[in-house]
Amino acid sequence: SPPAKSAGAPARPARTPPTSLARQLLRLLVSNPRFLAELAPERRALLDAPELASVAELVETLKESGATTPAMVFEATRDSQYAALYQEAAGETISVADDEGSALADFTGALNQLELLRIRSEYERLTAGGVPGEPERRRIQELARRLAEQKGAPAAGARPQA
Repeated sequence: SPPAKSAGAPARPARTPPTSLARQLLRLLVSNPRFLAELAPERRALLDAPELASVAELVETLKESGATTPAMVFEATRDSQYAALYQEAAGETISVADDEGSALADFTGALNQLELLRIRSEYERLTAGGVPGEPERRRIQELARRLAEQKGAPAAGARPQA
């Protein structure tokens, strides 16, 4: 006889795994190369991690080529070691029909997440090291302030802006 079903919670529908930040940034930049104008130099510095090499290369190629459409992106990246990855990312964007405003919000959100991960990592590294010296304490305070800003809360001890 078949086993009896438990009266527990209903089965959840299968979920697609979350998209990595690198993949999300690639999709958004391939389909909207003009978003490069939104990438301030301090945000560009976030792309120096090895897992973001394909994004960093795409950003540099977009800057050098001036590509403003996906077709121009493919032409500019044709000889790139990541050309196949960029093509894949473009294929994924076809199934995700967003308006430009939503796509720009996604782009900004991915960059914010990337920055938050970096800040948290440095904060945890500095606070796990025992009694910090004065330079480390100042850096920890700065990181705590940035974490609060990223989370949308005022930083503890922050002075109001005049």
